[in-house]
Amino acid sequence: MSRVSTDSSSNSDFIELAQRAWEQALIDFYHPPLPEPEIENIADAASFFYIDSESWTIHLNTAGVPHYMDANEAEPYLRSVCHHEIQHYLLCPYDGVTNGFMFAAARRKVNDSTAMFVCNLFADLVVDSKLLKKYPLLTHSRINASIHESALRVREHSPLWILIVATYRAMWGFPIPALAKVDESTSTAATAIANVAWKSIDNEMRWAKACEKIAKIIADWMPQDNEQLPGCGLDKSGKETAGDTTADRITIWIPLDVDAIMGNPIEVRNGDLARKCLQKESSTDQEAELEDLAIDVEQRGGNLEDLEGVYLAAGFGDPRESWIRFWYRAKAKGLLQFDVKERKYSGSSPLSPQTWRMGDPIEDLDIVQSLQSFPIIIPNISTRKWLKTMSDGTTQSKSFPDMLVVIDSSGSMTWGMNPKSISGPYHTALVAAFASIDVAWRMGSRIAAINFSSDSRASKWSTSKVEIERTLLTYQGEGTVAPVKKITELCQSAESNVMVVIMTDAEIVNWEKFVDLVRNLTNQGHRLFLFHISASREKKSLAQRALEDAGAVIYPIKSVKDLPGLVIREVRNMYRL
Repeated sequence: MSRVSTDSSSNSDFIELAQRAWEQALIDFYHPPLPEPEIENIADAASFFYIDSESWTIHLNTAGVPHYMDANEAEPYLRSVCHHEIQHYLLCPYDGVTNGFMFAAARRKVNDSTAMFVCNLFADLVVDSKLLKKYPLLTHSRINASIHESALRVREHSPLWILIVATYRAMWGFPIPALAKVDESTSTAATAIANVAWKSIDNEMRWAKACEKIAKIIADWMPQDNEQLPGCGLDKSGKETAGDTTADRITIWIPLDVDAIMGNPIEVRNGDLARKCLQKESSTDQEAELEDLAIDVEQRGGNLEDLEGVYLAAGFGDPRESWIRFWYRAKAKGLLQFDVKERKYSGSSPLSPQTWRMGDPIEDLDIVQSLQSFPIIIPNISTRKWLKTMSDGTTQSKSFPDMLVVIDSSGSMTWGMNPKSISGPYHTALVAAFASIDVAWRMGSRIAAINFSSDSRASKWSTSKVEIERTLLTYQGEGTVAPVKKITELCQSAESNVMVVIMTDAEIVNWEKFVDLVRNLTNQGHRLFLFHISASREKKSLAQRALEDAGAVIYPIKSVKDLPGLVIREVRNMYRL
């Protein structure tokens, strides 16, 4: 049952009405899996119908019911309010990734608080347009009551509220209260917003672009230089709230009339919040949640800007450097498949008869074959044995080598990054490296990484991805000196044979020391692979030949785009999922 709190027992009737309205709304939408609401009656509350950003619980405050309504009118009103909140979970924005895409698109034109307002305004237009078709009388009555009730909250209406009600008029034909004055610029902006919304309501793929267009309309209607919402006036009719869409919490003023008509206009509303509320008893792995969101963004064709919007809307406000690794996890997910097999002898097979001679093992003497060739056994003449051949095969390995990923971050391994994409040789090497460590991690192998340029930075052997990924993402941009000493130390400290994967685009300065290292490591049972980007395939250098003679596998790479594929084809002989 719902948790209920009241200011006085006289309000118990409306509390019961709200409970019945919620239950009926769930029936109307076939009992979606949503958390029970917090039903209360607090007259001096800042907001009446909202989602608590701390507990992700829906709050239904019956004090927000228009004062002129009796019980017979209040119940259908509350039922329509519940319809509206439920549709934010089920229809628009539905989930955190869709919400993040919309938020990312809007913030290209406006500040973060206004961007979230744009998302919620557009979501309201989508939701109520659908509800006006499915429950026309209930929805029309509720919107009309909200307009007039919000008009009575203040003496002087905020420009933002006027824009909202003008948009409702342009969208659905609702009348504007007599005391509200709509100027020409506001009317033009409202009509433009309604036109954008109508063209996008039925196509989810257009929602993000629609939010960007609406944000541009609002920015042109009333430019805003600070982090506040436009058209607020910042007078005593406002309230303050903490903005959750930015890394640094700031105070955002929201006019009371705006809050009355659409609730907190900068709160996050989507179906992921309902799932968080339902699962709040269980522990949440933030790393896994961030990775899942990044994978979802990647699968939907999103870019870095979209991923940032998704993370900010979900409340992960860390700087880009701390979550870019999840973007690479998503890029690398399922990219590589490794195969580790062991050679296994299956036995010997007779090939042809051969003379058995004195000194050969007595167990090799075949008496039957000897007597068939001559009835008297004469050593070295009539004695026979079988020449046998050993047959072998491969079997799945029960143990896997530790993996050492060595990546070149010198200046020639460029790493270009803009809001929409990442490119360059270093980016390609990172995707391959992330794919390699992901497979090794899922198989339970230990992993280490070295990032080298003129200097080198190394991680310790670990089964955790975090330290490894941070080491790989530490771009240096200087010379190219192979980290011979650190590779040696990490291989010596490994508990088993090591597969060393080196990714570089230029010849290494200290080749002689590196050749000696390769020879020593391969003699100890380790395997080393060098992917040499931009090297010639037709003619190998003397240094490359020396490394091959020492036991390394060298792959000249004509195109940097071939690097992930080459890693797949080579290390597949070592690992298999």
